[in-house]
Amino acid sequence: MRAFKVGEKTTIDELNKFVSDESNKVDLQRPFRPTKISKAQAKELYPEWYERVIVKGSKAPKKWDIAGKVNGNNPYALYNWWRKKAENIVGGHRYFFMFCMSVYACKCDVPKSKLKADLKEVYETLKKIDHDNSLTEDDMLSALEGYSREFYNFTIDDIAKVCGVHIDKNKRNGRKQEQHIKIMNAIRDIEYPNGEWRNKDGRPDSMWQVVQWRQENYKGTPKECIAATGLSKNTVYKWWKEIDKIGGE
Repeated sequence: MRAFKVGEKTTIDELNKFVSDESNKVDLQRPFRPTKISKAQAKELYPEWYERVIVKGSKAPKKWDIAGKVNGNNPYALYNWWRKKAENIVGGHRYFFMFCMSVYACKCDVPKSKLKADLKEVYETLKKIDHDNSLTEDDMLSALEGYSREFYNFTIDDIAKVCGVHIDKNKRNGRKQEQHIKIMNAIRDIEYPNGEWRNKDGRPDSMWQVVQWRQENYKGTPKECIAATGLSKNTVYKWWKEIDKIGGE
């Protein structure tokens, strides 16, 4: 690879012009809000994280327990599900499909020898897909880089985007998100009939602040909630997950 330095320095505003999703644009004026949780509080709220990061000093991301929580008795179920999606891939996404296949193999503890054999079969299928650029064996070998703990927590949204594949997420017992949050509000009103969920200044408790925001923005994302409420990232993601659990996701 060769790189050339040309022109003058650009600006964030100029780069933002090429970002189609407003939520992904960089706002340098937005204040940084570091967590206000002390180590003692973190130890109580997130004991597993505290033991792994603070006590043991691990910098590596925690690997999801795919086999124990998603696939039941078949530890390769998620990997096999993804492998079958090769027939839905179109030109321009073939390499990334193989890369994500390596990611799923790593997530599900599929032996690398099995992954290599499966990639060869998938490669034969993918290279028949019409596209301006030919798919090569070098692409297949490069895709093996996805078999790494660096990509343990590659999200569904990331995978769907780079592979051009629609992935249906788990539904909340068949309910739409708007219904889901209405149920959460009903639970709140039963547990706190006199509005005790608000603090003395009239500001909602952080959990119910997230609930209220999701009620008003039922298609919103945690990132948008963080920006709108001013709550910390850890707080929003913590209650976002707890809300989904309580609502029966």
